[in-house]
Amino acid sequence: MNAYGEMPPADSFLQTEHLISGVSVILKKPQRKRGFDKVQLKKLIEFSQELAALGGSILDVERQPATRNTFQAITKG
Repeated sequence: MNAYGEMPPADSFLQTEHLISGVSVILKKPQRKRGFDKVQLKKLIEFSQELAALGGSILDVERQPATRNTFQAITKG
């Protein structure tokens, strides 16, 4: 992203100097226990799992591989 928070043009990612080596998605439990928050967290977890399926990994707060219990702890609130 540039200084204004916009993605560069798609063709710029074909250039070796613009290769992305990783993506961090940080999940935090919501302060409020509302259904909307839990639904959004579940969608964010699913998105993270789809990213990991491309060749990455999902780590917990201690930088260890995330487990089913990790995801349950996030969504249980």
